[in-house]
Amino acid sequence: MAIRIQQILIDDLGSTDSVTTRHFGLEDVSYEIDLSPTNLQRLHKALDPFIAAGNTALDRPRHRRRAPDGPASSTNAGAPAG
Repeated sequence: MAIRIQQILIDDLGSTDSVTTRHFGLEDVSYEIDLSPTNLQRLHKALDPFIAAGNTALDRPRHRRRAPDGPASSTNAGAPAG
């Protein structure tokens, strides 16, 4: 006797199969969702303006060192001394 076990992923927003699992994050929380091609396109369309305006984690600017305590001028902040 043979037993066949089949795992079928179903779209988390509907009942469609033939989906892929996608990972994304927001506010330091990671999410995983199974989406059909149509719903994946909807997700991309909703997030595109935010992705275009943002940076990937690898592109995130490094924190600048804080200037030594003391008065700072807004006209020469960050300018080399001399």
